Amino acid sequence: MILRDILGRAIAWVSYGDDGFWPAEADGDGFSLERFDLHDDVNNPSAWRRSSALKGSPGFVSEVNLTPIVVLSEIYASSDKANLESNDWIEFQNTTDTAIDISGWRVTDSA
Repeated sequence: MILRDILGRAIAWVSYGDDGFWPAEADGDGFSLERFDLHDDVNNPSAWRRSSALKGSPGFVSEVNLTPIVVLSEIYASSDKANLESNDWIEFQNTTDTAIDISGWRVTDSA
């Protein structure tokens, strides 16, 4: 995508696509891409997020904080099934100072 001025000169350009770490929700699900980190490289997928509003949010700053507040911090997956003491486990980290209810969450290894 290239943004051009009235004389046709390129002002900014970004190469994005279906591969890599671009926000998947902005790929045909009705959301647009919204740049939220103005200090990062414009071609870095992590500088972008999906818009908070369906069909995009032109002309105003997103009101929804889409920064993850619960992150997956560690995974232990043992392939040694003979050792019954080595159970698989995952660890989530709450990045806020407020309690978060994850009682409705579930983890599965199937689609």
